[in-house]
Amino acid sequence: MAVTVFGLTLLFVRLMFAVMVTYSRREGLRAPREDDPDLADARRKSPTMLVGYGITIVIGLVVPVVAIGFYFALAIFLVMPFRAVGRELFGRGGSA
Repeated sequence: MAVTVFGLTLLFVRLMFAVMVTYSRREGLRAPREDDPDLADARRKSPTMLVGYGITIVIGLVVPVVAIGFYFALAIFLVMPFRAVGRELFGRGGSA
């Protein structure tokens, strides 16, 4: 049960992040074209994270130990700058 509550908390935080970004853009708290690369990356990953949290919450109801592993994998996916790592490894130019 604790794994499910943890997942619901992570899902709520992710949803509130999306609401906060939308609100700040709508109210003009950010310049229209001014985008932080980290913020853009987080927005790109947001749909995947929401689906991942939903699936992991359901898995947590059945097999909590497996869900813990999925939460770790989602956390790594969220913070790992895959595009930058790919550019470094394969020497490709361009922006993220």
